[in-house]
Amino acid sequence: DMFQSVDVHSEGSITWEQVSNYLIETGMSGGESFIDNIKTYEASPTMDQSKHEHAVEKLVYLEQPDLVACLSSNTRSFRLYDPKRCTIRSEVSGHRGSVVNCCYVESHNQIATTAADMTICMWDSSSLALRNRM
Repeated sequence: DMFQSVDVHSEGSITWEQVSNYLIETGMSGGESFIDNIKTYEASPTMDQSKHEHAVEKLVYLEQPDLVACLSSNTRSFRLYDPKRCTIRSEVSGHRGSVVNCCYVESHNQIATTAADMTICMWDSSSLALRNRM
């Protein structure tokens, strides 16, 4: 039964953390066939030391340039972080409305952002210069 699947150490009791890990791993694996690989997740000792003026709405990992984009509510800019050190690499401004999403466009080596001003901006991923506004 589910209890025995979660209680992988046969301790006769389970913690909320074990249940959460079970649910995450089951969902990510697409079923119960991979339950034997339940992992334990721990908080990172790395702390974001920057001050956010507005609530963080979304974090997007950009794999190719290895950056984390931080999008905050009511902000016309976005921040790019080093994901290993949790330090700001750059804050990029240029939208006329709040930035709501972003992605990396590998074929053009650019970061695309969209905002509440109903525009899409394309940024050079190295220099972060604005290349195009649509």
